[in-house]
Amino acid sequence: MPQQQIVSVSGALAHLVATSSWQDVSAESHEAKRSILNFSQRRWDRRNNPAVTSALQVLTPYSGNHTSSVIGRSERLDALGAAFVNAISQSARL
Repeated sequence: MPQQQIVSVSGALAHLVATSSWQDVSAESHEAKRSILNFSQRRWDRRNNPAVTSALQVLTPYSGNHTSSVIGRSERLDALGAAFVNAISQSARL
């Protein structure tokens, strides 16, 4: 009995992306652009939030190599610290 080929989720996604064209997603491209702009604007607006500033002050002395960006700020932290501060920036209230 021949075995069925098992398709992984990542393999299926890779196939979808590889076989898609811009015409396949043209209707969604406008909404995607709006979503990216909205995401960026929200991050930019929250860059000086007190929670973000406090997190940076606490984490900076303990950060490893400062290789990763904090969105909307000039400070850099290690990857884990930057991810944490960027997550705070996303969820912080204005």
